[in-house]
Amino acid sequence: MPAARRRWPEPYQDTVWNAHVKDQLEDRLRRMVCRGDVDLGTAQRDISTDWIAAYRKYFHADQPVSGNSPSTSALPKAPFL
Repeated sequence: MPAARRRWPEPYQDTVWNAHVKDQLEDRLRRMVCRGDVDLGTAQRDISTDWIAAYRKYFHADQPVSGNSPSTSALPKAPFL
């Protein structure tokens, strides 16, 4: 996937797979890397290749879990790894 396409901003509204959901994935991966549950390279590769597939892998869910609908207020954003 071209680098410019990976950096395209995700919308915060009007879609199920939105920036709130991606923020939650980023936070989970950061915690997992810090605990040693997943190595940094794997986390970076998973989120940069297909972040929705990564979400499904790490949350064990086909759809975003509760609390990530487009109407949900923004979660605090932590820098990704």
